[in-house]
Amino acid sequence: METKKKIAICLVSGGLDSAVCLAEAVQQYDVAVLHINYGQRTEARELQAFTDLADHYGIARRLVAVETDHDEEVVRAPAREFD
Repeated sequence: METKKKIAICLVSGGLDSAVCLAEAVQQYDVAVLHINYGQRTEARELQAFTDLADHYGIARRLVAVETDHDEEVVRAPAREFD
């Protein structure tokens, strides 16, 4: 009987750190990937790298979130801990 893998969501920017994280995750989990575009200067290149990584690992579950209404004050807000 085949054991079903747990699902993990991996945030992938397209950079080296997230590529390594994704490579590790696919070994143990059924992975879905998430990419966030927030108007960064390198947005197009990061999105291409995200797509290339998802294609490489054969990941069908993909979500690209586009932040269009960010406020400078929100970006500067201090980090909070959540329970």
